[in-house]
Amino acid sequence: MAKVNDEFHANKVYAEQLFPLGHGMPLWEPEPNGTGGVEIGDVGYIQDGGFYRLFNATRPADDTINEHFGCPEAYRLLVTNDRLCYRRPHAIPAGSLCSKSIKRTEVDVQAAVYGAGGGLSFTYTGGRGAILNLLDPATRMRLHEDRAVVEYMSQNFDSWYHFATETLRMDLHHSDIIFVRGWMKTSRWAVAAFAQGGQSGTLTFNINPAFPAGASLNISVSKDVTVSHQYRVGPLPQAPEGSHLPITHDELSSHPSVHTEQRCDQCIFLHYYKMRSRFWRPRVVKAASGPQDLQEFSDDEFNPCVPSSSSSPISEDLVLECIPGTSPVPDPVDDILDYILSV
Repeated sequence: MAKVNDEFHANKVYAEQLFPLGHGMPLWEPEPNGTGGVEIGDVGYIQDGGFYRLFNATRPADDTINEHFGCPEAYRLLVTNDRLCYRRPHAIPAGSLCSKSIKRTEVDVQAAVYGAGGGLSFTYTGGRGAILNLLDPATRMRLHEDRAVVEYMSQNFDSWYHFATETLRMDLHHSDIIFVRGWMKTSRWAVAAFAQGGQSGTLTFNINPAFPAGASLNISVSKDVTVSHQYRVGPLPQAPEGSHLPITHDELSSHPSVHTEQRCDQCIFLHYYKMRSRFWRPRVVKAASGPQDLQEFSDDEFNPCVPSSSSSPISEDLVLECIPGTSPVPDPVDDILDYILSV
């Protein structure tokens, strides 16, 4: 079993474990940030498990949504086919999504009564695991395959990359820049990620169905077991947009359990297009990372080769991919590893 790394990155484990469910890229930070909530047409990047917009290609350059960074030079508006954009309420019902290492146990009798005490319990033994609990159903909005979008991205990606790396001076790779073609959003959620070393042990994640702030982690392990774990709940009441305040136990216990109307603006899964190199070689990890970043994952689970991190100009060496995969079909293992190494 892989040894647990002291530098436990919950957002990486969470994405790796829930990506195979096929709903898109799981976001450890679903809440809107300083650049606003996720919208179709956003061009941006994923950082620390959250999505950040550079600009929105379907809005005019002077639109308020594009005020934060502005737009690339020679910006050209993308006109999409509205008939290819579909909204699906209740795409995922309220409840829990878990990685294969998680098993749901019996629910406390009181939990059957909305707003009562009790909670949902999950057990997990060894390895890595992740849980997404939806207190309300999730809605899906997605732009179906549109040739105009593919052509637009191919023609303008060079200017996007130059805008991000030269104008804004961001340290991004070609494969970091994405075009949002869809999302899954909900109003209330709780997420958790675990990594465990040793031979035995059980970890239980309790969630009060009345409100995600009732989440708690109860760990019971033997002496030779090391467990790294983190969890988040949201949205936090009255949290200013773009804030990154730590969640303390006192704050969690002080939230009321009375249900109030919530906005469905928390993006739990992301659908997007990205550019990937046609040619493969071992990727150079950023200076902030190191070999220890890969120790959380067993050698037989990942292909060690990912797209080149070369900062050479855009060329025919890049190919367009869709996440979650349609055609061409991306390798989810490669995409997750690419995301992990880019953080």
